[in-house]
Amino acid sequence: MALPEKKISVGIDLGTTYCSIGYFDEITNSPVVVSVNNLCSVPSWVNYSQIDKGNLLVGISAKDDTNENMAIFDVKRLIGRPVSDVIKDTTKIFPFTIVDYPGTNSCGIQITDPRTDKPKTFLPEQISALVLKYLYSIVQDNLVTKEIERVVIGTPSDFGPHQIQATKNAATLAGIEVPVFTLQEPSCAVLEYLREAKIQDLDNKVFAVVDFGGGTLDVAFCRIINGKIDVFNCGGDQNIGGNDFDLVMIEILKQKIEEIAQDEGLGVFFDKTSCQLTTIGMMKKARRVKLRKLAESVKIQLTTKKCVEIELGNYFNEIKTEDTLNIDRDTFYQNEKFKTILDNAMEVINKFVKSSGTKPNQIEKVLLTGGTCLMPPVRDAIINIFDKNNSKNKVLCFGGNGNFDPLTMVCKGASYYSFMQNDTVSLETKIESAPYSLGFEVSESLIDVFLAQDEKIPKEFVKKYIVNPQVSKFKLCVYKGPKEVLVYSTAAGVKFVTSMSVEIPPQPKRQKIVVKGIVDEECLLHFEVSIEGSPDKPFEVQLSMVKTSAMIERLKKDISDFFYS
Repeated sequence: MALPEKKISVGIDLGTTYCSIGYFDEITNSPVVVSVNNLCSVPSWVNYSQIDKGNLLVGISAKDDTNENMAIFDVKRLIGRPVSDVIKDTTKIFPFTIVDYPGTNSCGIQITDPRTDKPKTFLPEQISALVLKYLYSIVQDNLVTKEIERVVIGTPSDFGPHQIQATKNAATLAGIEVPVFTLQEPSCAVLEYLREAKIQDLDNKVFAVVDFGGGTLDVAFCRIINGKIDVFNCGGDQNIGGNDFDLVMIEILKQKIEEIAQDEGLGVFFDKTSCQLTTIGMMKKARRVKLRKLAESVKIQLTTKKCVEIELGNYFNEIKTEDTLNIDRDTFYQNEKFKTILDNAMEVINKFVKSSGTKPNQIEKVLLTGGTCLMPPVRDAIINIFDKNNSKNKVLCFGGNGNFDPLTMVCKGASYYSFMQNDTVSLETKIESAPYSLGFEVSESLIDVFLAQDEKIPKEFVKKYIVNPQVSKFKLCVYKGPKEVLVYSTAAGVKFVTSMSVEIPPQPKRQKIVVKGIVDEECLLHFEVSIEGSPDKPFEVQLSMVKTSAMIERLKKDISDFFYS
């Protein structure tokens, strides 16, 4: 009798600018990242420029499309966040409009339907669903004879419950029907390091993880307790990333190429015209897309080369093929704007080193993940924070260093964790500490904390509040923030998470409302509300962060009708 085919455990790194998918191979006993066109990751981009022809562009084709005004990207910065929060924190200019999504506490992405010229609004998780659907189809095509058992998606350590739930909703909208779990990205990185390095006696050792990707910078501190990973301090900046360095390179290249174009009598080469739909306007749009792609390529090449020679004719047909352009490291790394971005990034890292209460000499290893960490000045600046000149070989820079790859660490760690949830393996691998404090706003912006930063999760709690007679609706708003500032909802660094409401029958006198809650190991919230002493069953709780099955189906149909009809 043939043995049943083993099921596959899948891991996903759903990055701000790039994403990847992998699975755990039990034959080689290691995670495998599935490649697309020989690349380990694909852009987290969607482009609807060809939607009138029935084509949706996702990944490389979406980013390379010349219709940049119809691209949707960086949705990880937006997912599960109210519009006021996004507008306050985000300085980036998008080709789409950020609006309130009706009936939710989430921001929406408003675009113009090229078929009707009318506005259309989507939730960020609907766009993430399109990327996840694309990734999932890739792994299904590679494992056509195998059944997928579960999926683990890495999420930033400072993602709030609303953002985590929205990420899981995106997987549902993508049509992923197997169980989906989330794991903090620093835990993914440390887990992959421990798997690969096979180092013993790590109990009570502290690791720092610096995840410097294309769109965000995250810092986390983890300790090993009885072989389990505990993330005890984390944070970051969602407005600093490798893309900011791309903009510096774009400016450098643009200036130099414009000078060459002027010398050849080609006039203004890149700048937008008053009418983008003219032949000249469309041509310049195509050039700008090529310029962006070239800038990213040169930035990446300079991580391993001291100078990059560019044959301009290979990129811009109008320029004479013999014209070349040399960009060396000093031109890029000594640029004042480059140095300002680097200084700002190091300030963020220093801030979290201090707030962790951990001295650099107490840290066992510093794991650098994200492609931006491969840039020599970025790597060197981080080394100087944790281990001057890397004299103790404390900072693992990965690039070219064995199997440790900053571009795949999160994906591999998520795949490994997914595998370890099998009944046949069943290893406990993490003890999550709360990365932030959570509390209810009770009166005049005052916060009643029910989960303190660094407390172990899952955690159960009970809160009691007085309600006046004739009150028919009981509502509480949940906020998150660092433990030292989560006192008032108006304090800097405090962010709205979700609202909880219940319909209650009017009472003849003041009553105590009992709120029983659980913060689970994914930092998701579960509430039960009742009147103290009442024999009646608990009231039905409505959470703004939770989408009903009917709404999920409507959102799924919305995606299908627009992008696949």
